[in-house]
Amino acid sequence: MRKAQVFRFIWRANAVIIFATGLCALTLIGVLAATELRGVFHERHVADVVNTDASGRVDQTMSLGGATRISGQPWLLVRLGSDQNYEQGSFSKSAEATRNYAFIAPSESTRWLFDHNRFLVLDATQIPGRSYDENDAPTVLVSFLVIEKDSDNNGRLTGRDEAVLVFTRPDGTGRKTVLEGVHSILSEQLMGEEILVVYGSAAGYESVVLSLKDFSPLRREKIILPGSAT
Repeated sequence: MRKAQVFRFIWRANAVIIFATGLCALTLIGVLAATELRGVFHERHVADVVNTDASGRVDQTMSLGGATRISGQPWLLVRLGSDQNYEQGSFSKSAEATRNYAFIAPSESTRWLFDHNRFLVLDATQIPGRSYDENDAPTVLVSFLVIEKDSDNNGRLTGRDEAVLVFTRPDGTGRKTVLEGVHSILSEQLMGEEILVVYGSAAGYESVVLSLKDFSPLRREKIILPGSAT
């Protein structure tokens, strides 16, 4: 009789253990499944992306961002950004990007880099004058790396598309596209009355010398890496 009671107790204890183990396993599976579903259906946020696909609805808001003083000049450079929300497959997507820049001064009318907001501006760089002291070097031009076209035809403007390099004066005047087909900018340096730009393109690495006076090209050279075929 006692043996039967002992066996009955052991059987019940085993059943409780098996039930608890199964419940823990189901709970773990549920947590993993919920985590996976959140990864599939949650809102994804990306930067430096402009959705251009007209087939879907895009909710877009534009707003001014922080201001940067243009060194040695009575102008501020103010970023205009966009925030887009749209559906892509099974999830929603949020994308931030810089779309334009404003040049703002105390006694002048606001000037814009572009008279529209269709492009993606990846970078804005102030190039100083002859004084190389960082505390008082005046900016002599501002360069912008801009994506104008969806070169890979994926319905978005991103850093993977080919860019153009645009120069302006510190007050936003004299805008000129000085390079096209740019993949990356390695260096932009003012040397006397010339600007030396080293950049990467589909053809490899190149350098170009531009006139500070009118931003016209003066010299261009393809940079051959040692050991590479010419």
